Amino acid sequence: MAREVPGKVPFAKLVVVEILIDKSTATETESKMSVVVKNEELPLQTDNHCRQLFIYVKEAIEDCRH
Repeated sequence: MAREVPGKVPFAKLVVVEILIDKSTATETESKMSVVVKNEELPLQTDNHCRQLFIYVKEAIEDCRH
């Protein structure tokens, strides 16, 4: 679990990231994980702050698979 540091965006836009790793289906070469990115902001736009950080986290995981 990780939280965005306050200061750059309003409080309602602060993002919390939860990464859940499923150890029951893990093998030596791969693991299944669920990534949840959430905040208090109403999703009035599809390209909001929460979505942008989700894409950033997703790409960081994809780029560093080891």
